[in-house]
Amino acid sequence: MLKIFWVALDVVRDAMPVVREVSARSAQLANQLERAVTSIPLNLAEGAGERGGNRASRYYTALGSAREVQAVLLTAQSAGYVECV
Repeated sequence: MLKIFWVALDVVRDAMPVVREVSARSAQLANQLERAVTSIPLNLAEGAGERGGNRASRYYTALGSAREVQAVLLTAQSAGYVECV
């Protein structure tokens, strides 16, 4: 398994309290955050089992999910749902 997979699991662990905090203000945004953050390690694991273009595709999907997590966190902060992310 890639080393980044274990880092991604740490990100999931760190994000879950934020998911719960955001859900008190916006269930939709919290759901988006939870789906995006859990997608990262899942796509990394799937990519590790692929070859060629499929592998790269899964890794790019994981990267896209990581960027989505960043955008959701910044949106939640801008909306005043969380203080600091």
